[in-house]
Amino acid sequence: MRRFSFLSLFFLLRLLLLWIISASGEEGFCGFPPSSLLEGSGTSTKPLYWKVTNPTLSPSHLQDLPGFTRSVYRRDHAVITPESHVFGPLPDWDNTLGAYLVSPAWALTSQCTWRGCRGF
Repeated sequence: MRRFSFLSLFFLLRLLLLWIISASGEEGFCGFPPSSLLEGSGTSTKPLYWKVTNPTLSPSHLQDLPGFTRSVYRRDHAVITPESHVFGPLPDWDNTLGAYLVSPAWALTSQCTWRGCRGF
């Protein structure tokens, strides 16, 4: 019984030590960097939509901008992907960005009033 207790304690302490060593590493858990590294100004990691808020006209920069999209428009339907949204300021709001849909001009397909909606 005493030997089982000693082995259990040994493996428990070893597991705890390995956990502490992995948690104190620079990589963080599961290889993901800690959030403090992502928010720091000295890293090369940039926010998801940094090209939208800091635009430039270089061709390599324009490649990943919204508007260069996988969206498909057909006569009777459209598949709209997240790249089809452009982020810009919202009128009469402070420090906000709204997602605007980028699409070709479509004819009016429905009209809604207080009485209801009708299609064209």
